[in-house]
Amino acid sequence: MANRRQRRASARKGSEDTASSEELDSQQEGTGGDPAHPFPDHEEDALFKTQMKLQQMVLGHWKTGLMFIIVMLLGVLGYGYWESHSLESQQAIQTEIAKISWKMPKSAGIQLPGQEPDPNLENQFKAGAGHFETIATETTGAGAVMAWMKAGSAWELGGDDTRAAAAYAAAHAVGAPGVLGWSAASAHAAALQKSDDLDGAAAILRAQVDMGRGLLSEQALIVLGEMYEDAGRTQESRSIYTEFAEKFPKSVLMDQVKSGLTRVGSGE
Repeated sequence: MANRRQRRASARKGSEDTASSEELDSQQEGTGGDPAHPFPDHEEDALFKTQMKLQQMVLGHWKTGLMFIIVMLLGVLGYGYWESHSLESQQAIQTEIAKISWKMPKSAGIQLPGQEPDPNLENQFKAGAGHFETIATETTGAGAVMAWMKAGSAWELGGDDTRAAAAYAAAHAVGAPGVLGWSAASAHAAALQKSDDLDGAAAILRAQVDMGRGLLSEQALIVLGEMYEDAGRTQESRSIYTEFAEKFPKSVLMDQVKSGLTRVGSGE
């Protein structure tokens, strides 16, 4: 028969074995039981079904995906080719313009008061203007604007203001953006002003103002005010300068506006 000490030792050992068994069962329940299978059976079935659906979707639509990628690549390739072709075309146009400019007289020469224009020089400018117009009609975009502008300038030097105005109008009609488009519109307005069509010139400049293109719009408004001022339409000029001061009080062009207001007076 075991003594009291032996019975106590046996009891303690049995208690420890029972606790270890319960802790192990608890750990297995918390981690899903088998470490090699961390998910319960129903979760493993759902994952497997999801993987199969994704695999079937990919295998079922791989042709569509491949075609989409091919179309995208062809689009990128086509755009790159078009951009490269456009750049080369514009460079070729600029080269042709430069060739014509090189052959033309550098200026109309010095003309003394009462002296008749040199017909030879005028004819050279007119011939060059015709060549510029030929280039302009055969191209589009910025190249066309540049060619029309060169034609207008050559017609002016050749003494044909009517043809010059038509060339500037054609340059403006192209509708180029940015500074180039503004230059064409400004030249067209100046040609109309020269032919006493002040209202037509004002309409062009007002359209440039309404485009809201920052400094270009501000410059157009100042040109409009100066145009009215030069024509002696003081009230309209004052109105334009005042409009500028109210719309663009922090403009870098405000000094010009203040000078204009000083010239035309306050109107009071």
